[in-house]
Amino acid sequence: MESSLNVVADDAFLARRAAEGDERAFAEIVELYDAQLRRLCYVICGDVHTADDAVQAAWEKAWRGMHTLKRPEALRAWLSRIAINETRQSLRRTRALQLLRLRARANPTLTHAAPEQIVDLHRALLHLSVRDRQLLGLRYVAGLQLDEISEVLGERASTTRSRLARIHGRLRKELQYD
Repeated sequence: MESSLNVVADDAFLARRAAEGDERAFAEIVELYDAQLRRLCYVICGDVHTADDAVQAAWEKAWRGMHTLKRPEALRAWLSRIAINETRQSLRRTRALQLLRLRARANPTLTHAAPEQIVDLHRALLHLSVRDRQLLGLRYVAGLQLDEISEVLGERASTTRSRLARIHGRLRKELQYD
């Protein structure tokens, strides 16, 4: 198992190469993070096609903006921020927020749960704001740590921690898992 320190160093190396125009390095970045970004966008918008479109736009934006990445070691957080912004723009453009329909069969992260639990969780997620779903997506889909999430969302780590605890409480109450 590769340590997270090695992953960050590898990310930084790839990011620097991609910023210099190395298409192979960027292709490696895409290979490493594409599925994760798709899951993140799906958690936020609840629609596979919208998520796919957002990720495609995010990759285009990332390629054009690689030279603007100030901290190559923060590549994962930077990519997540771009994907979140693209998803939010897609939601605004299509007004899909009012029509969110999370489908259990399309969610690759919940394959071991019973169908009724998946439906209950999807209903509970529908009651959360887009902002709260972003936080959950960054934590549990993208696997970011609280300090990385705080950076992506532009808030203090203590605020992120409090919000996450509040969201957990709401979900527990809604799902009656007390």
